[in-house]
Amino acid sequence: MVCSLASGFYEECKDVDADLADDLASSSLLSNLHRCSRTKHENKARAEFTKQGLSCPIGTTMIDIGEDVNHPILSITEFLKVLALHDKLPLLWGGRGKASEILPRFWRHYRQHEGSHCVFNDHKHRLDKVLPLLLHADEGQTLKKTGIMVVSWHSPMGAGTSKYTDPNGLNLNFLGNSYATRFLATVCLKKVYQKHPEKLDNIISAIAEELRDLYHAGIEVVIGDRREQFFVATIGFKGDWPIHARVGRLQRHFCRRGVFKVSDKSGICHLCRAGEIGFPPHDFGPGAAWRSTVLTKTPWTTPGPLCVIPQSPHQELMHKFDAFHTLHKGCFAELAGSGLVVILDYDLVGPDGKVEVKLERLYGVMSSFCKANGIPLHMDALTKNSLTFPRDSCYPVGSWFKGADTTAVLYFLEDFWGKHKAGLSQPDDYVDSIYDCCKSANTFLSLLYGSGLFLELSVTRQAAQAGLDFLRSYTECAQLAYDRKR
Repeated sequence: MVCSLASGFYEECKDVDADLADDLASSSLLSNLHRCSRTKHENKARAEFTKQGLSCPIGTTMIDIGEDVNHPILSITEFLKVLALHDKLPLLWGGRGKASEILPRFWRHYRQHEGSHCVFNDHKHRLDKVLPLLLHADEGQTLKKTGIMVVSWHSPMGAGTSKYTDPNGLNLNFLGNSYATRFLATVCLKKVYQKHPEKLDNIISAIAEELRDLYHAGIEVVIGDRREQFFVATIGFKGDWPIHARVGRLQRHFCRRGVFKVSDKSGICHLCRAGEIGFPPHDFGPGAAWRSTVLTKTPWTTPGPLCVIPQSPHQELMHKFDAFHTLHKGCFAELAGSGLVVILDYDLVGPDGKVEVKLERLYGVMSSFCKANGIPLHMDALTKNSLTFPRDSCYPVGSWFKGADTTAVLYFLEDFWGKHKAGLSQPDDYVDSIYDCCKSANTFLSLLYGSGLFLELSVTRQAAQAGLDFLRSYTECAQLAYDRKR
């Protein structure tokens, strides 16, 4: 794939300006990768990157994952040594300032968020030498459409977002090339662990044990002409709910399938008992029964491999809510899909034509809105498949490839339903709720991505209110849709 991309870019440059293609700093590499693609020698790409000095010299470590199967991983310890040797360690604290300035500031803020983490006792006098780290796992697809697990790690600190970058602040880790912001630990084909889940556990265990050692013993790295010792504190594990449930051996989680039946084992939250008998999950009022159960009952019977990592005494806090999976690919994607389908229900893009024709018209309107407002839209069509809407009895969910498209769709829906609402001769509670829901969702995301790594108290209050307003409006939408049999 790398060779194909490079070849396509090289050919486009040649078509535009042959001299320009040869004058690029990367022209030699692009030319060689283009040749590899044309001659079907893509396996030579690695050697080309090494020759150009673009290959990170990190050796693989083989670990035994059971049944005499050895599996390669990229050691985090070796990764850190190589980053330090090439003066790239500042990538782990945002690339700006000195570790002695940035790291203590990070931990001062983080103490307010999760003060129970053991780092504040074990390393309280050397927090300027402790690197915070997040572990991430996700199951993707190979080019042959088979499953593959990708495990990586990254710093919570980075260069900010397109909406907010403070040169003197602690920024979110979004901007920049993913090669410099996300670091690979290992990949594993699904066929390896599908019938033998203990093999995936063994992979995660090996990584967790290394993180435990990096926390206690630290690592000595060479920076310029001096040696320094750093420690690593893992502050969370990220991923979608299936991977959280699998790795954490969670018995309470939000990826249950089938008909929901309330019981003592029907909990949907790893942090509280919402969903069990006596703890209604849809009650989000100040007197909700589940509020008193937060962090009172461990969500597993047998601890998962991540439990060996030094962390908070409440080990379930290791499993983090992820805005991407919870919102962009979760409830906001459901709102976006439903908001688009209701436009079809109201015949607001023309009464004639099949659903496919209406979706084509709707995409044209949405695409024009995004272009006019400078909002990136990656999808090139709206289809029943992208809305997970094969028939009227199904609940629409935006399943477009790019999670960022959820944001674009919600901006469009707020504008569309706002204008439709303003033009109504009679109020429509359903339309009001849809508009309020989209507006609250957009406000919530704008506050998050328009801020630094840690929210100011005033922004936190605004975000919390927007989130609560979203929940209320979404509940109203669902009830009204049910009452109207939509």
